[in-house]
Amino acid sequence: SSGINAEWLLRPGDMSFPKGADGGLDFGSLKVFDEAKQTCTLKNRGRYEIGFKFTFDSTDPVMREAMELFKVDPPSGQLFPNDKPSTVHVIFKSKKECNIKDLPILKCQVIEPHLGNQGGVIANIPVKLSARSVFSKFAIHPLKDVNFGPMIINIKKQRQFYIENHGD
Repeated sequence: SSGINAEWLLRPGDMSFPKGADGGLDFGSLKVFDEAKQTCTLKNRGRYEIGFKFTFDSTDPVMREAMELFKVDPPSGQLFPNDKPSTVHVIFKSKKECNIKDLPILKCQVIEPHLGNQGGVIANIPVKLSARSVFSKFAIHPLKDVNFGPMIINIKKQRQFYIENHGD
């Protein structure tokens, strides 16, 4: 008779996110080409070694495009019993405007290293990702050139123009 000991399981509660994040990572709003980093920590509370591997998973073309904006470091690793928590960084960088809200495209696979030759996936913990990237938006008034007209040397003249912020 063979059995699997389930004590090593990384439970969702053993994966912690920044304060206020409910099972996901929110990068907020940032400028296009800026990079943002969020962290989550993983802790093995069991008695046996387990592995983890972050994967992006989706067949939807829209979600596929979103997956290319994120990177995980380290993408995989080992968690030993009663060891200190491991920190994983998820990095977001976009080259165009986008708005991603609670997309479940990132999964943390929990791996039993002694199951089969390569180890076996025993759980998939979904991680929702949210991020928004925008270009700066502004308006300048007047729209035409600021014209000072003919002027005498050493005479001061003032003209005004306004810059309005239309972005976030």
